[in-house]
Amino acid sequence: MHAIASELEAKGARLAYDGSTHDPADPAGKLFFTILGAMAEFEADLIRARTRGGVAIAKAEGRMLGRTPKLSALQRRRLLADY
Repeated sequence: MHAIASELEAKGARLAYDGSTHDPADPAGKLFFTILGAMAEFEADLIRARTRGGVAIAKAEGRMLGRTPKLSALQRRRLLADY
């Protein structure tokens, strides 16, 4: 996030949000960008943690068995025998 803010600052960009303008060059703007980045990272971490938890529960309950095979057992044996 800091790299993006530095790039925006070098280009002279400003963020206008809800009637106020935030400049990544001044201290308040840097704080705002840092808080936005921290919140985005926090939200992404929460989504990953919830997904991992849900997958673990589904596996424990036997609901995630993986992809169903395209070939039946007989088709697979015949294919391997032909090979």
